[in-house]
Amino acid sequence: MTTGVLPLSLVAISVVLVGCIGAPARPTVRSQPAEEVWTSPADSTFKGPIKTWGDPCLASTGCPFEAAPIPQCSRGQKPTENWRSRIGSTNSVLGTLEHLPNVTIQEGCRRSDSECCDRVTATIVLLTEHGRVVLISKQNPHAFSCGGDPSLLCCGFDAPKGKVLVRGLLRQRGDGRGYLPFELTEPTMCGVSGAN
Repeated sequence: MTTGVLPLSLVAISVVLVGCIGAPARPTVRSQPAEEVWTSPADSTFKGPIKTWGDPCLASTGCPFEAAPIPQCSRGQKPTENWRSRIGSTNSVLGTLEHLPNVTIQEGCRRSDSECCDRVTATIVLLTEHGRVVLISKQNPHAFSCGGDPSLLCCGFDAPKGKVLVRGLLRQRGDGRGYLPFELTEPTMCGVSGAN
């Protein structure tokens, strides 16, 4: 006659099965991609000419504003391969920031005047292994400009010593063979650690 009592071995198996079925499922952990960090033309602190005739040397007074820092690139941000062949597309171009040769404007300065009488302007460009790339912003035309005098140049961005990654719409200037063959419009930038 059946008593309704399960053998001990079957009871143990039942408990194990119940424990497995009733255990909550572990959530699947997925690595999220790092958020990309860029600085844009709107972040530039240069708003226009800062030097007028008769002002003291900027080296003694300092720039009237702080240059905007360029953040470090997030992991995974890489330059576009063969970017020169992608005219009309958004590209990420690797290079270093430099000041295009300064233009000195004579403003009625006399030999007896201070050596800082002249006003000096410059433009920030991207120097790549394939030539210089002009950085242009219609939303903020002064974003990549610099101003000052022969003693000090003040720019809207604090150019890092190493490489930067600049992303923007690539356009060709003229036939692409001149001193400034390319331009990136509305570019955003970040610094690349360890790239020299």
